[in-house]
Amino acid sequence: MKDSLRLRHRLLPYLYTMNRYASREGSPLVQPMYYHHAEQREAYGVPNQYYFGTELIACPITQPVHSKTGVAEFKAWLPEGLWTDFFSGRVYDGGRRLSLYRTLEQIPVLAKAGAIVPMADLSGHTSAVDNPQQLEVRVFAGADGQFQLWEDAGDTAEDLDGNWCVTGMALAWGQAGQSAVFTIQPAQGNTAVVPERRSWKLVFMGCAETEVTVQAGGAAVAGETKYNEASHTLTVTVPELEVTEELTVTLTTARVAVNRVEEEVFALLNRAQIRFDHKEQIYQLVKESSGPAATLAALTSLELEPALYGAICEIVTARL
Repeated sequence: MKDSLRLRHRLLPYLYTMNRYASREGSPLVQPMYYHHAEQREAYGVPNQYYFGTELIACPITQPVHSKTGVAEFKAWLPEGLWTDFFSGRVYDGGRRLSLYRTLEQIPVLAKAGAIVPMADLSGHTSAVDNPQQLEVRVFAGADGQFQLWEDAGDTAEDLDGNWCVTGMALAWGQAGQSAVFTIQPAQGNTAVVPERRSWKLVFMGCAETEVTVQAGGAAVAGETKYNEASHTLTVTVPELEVTEELTVTLTTARVAVNRVEEEVFALLNRAQIRFDHKEQIYQLVKESSGPAATLAALTSLELEPALYGAICEIVTARL
């Protein structure tokens, strides 16, 4: 519960922007899948799945966890394109129905390729609701994307149009092997409602490790870069800059990360309440397999329980 409440607090910049769209354009924060995919029959078959703002899809699980696997199932449908798990960084191919399995502490939340999600960086453990001086922006690999972060002083009733500040963000995702460029444009509008200077934590999710260059106002900036192999996240931390300066981050090579299938299957089996020799047999089969099709065929011969087989299938076939 603490993690969920803190996540909601971190998401205030994203939520505030979405609520502006709701009030100005009649576009609600939560939208059923058929709002965006009215011509797709599959969109009508997932009534509990929904868009959460413009960038995310949520798949709330309401089934109990399986006693032996420790995970519960959600039967989802993903539109065409690449999708990345907001929490784990696992990358999925869309354009299909599939079952997603999560533990009691998890929920499937998927971001489209090119999604940009601004969040408050709560490294200082603050509970303030002011426009944050430290921002975290999650950027999802695989396609071009744009986002406009809208902020005000919380009193827009007095001046609906003159009290807003907007910060544009854009991802230009190059072809495989080329560079990718993420740009935070100078803040425009009433910049008095936001801090004069901001620090940025840019988290590129679902991308492979690469070299990074950072520029602010056309000049090189020393940013700290870290890569987490387990979650496919490249984090670039940039010290405080004027909000009226343009910030550009270039990834030398634009490549989507390769899922860590063996490690994820190992983690699933490690939690599962089944015989140890059975775990070893399944794990060796996955390690030695020549590809997803061969893995699924071999798993079928083991006559696994449906929940365990389905959870392994999700991991093995996330990328087809």
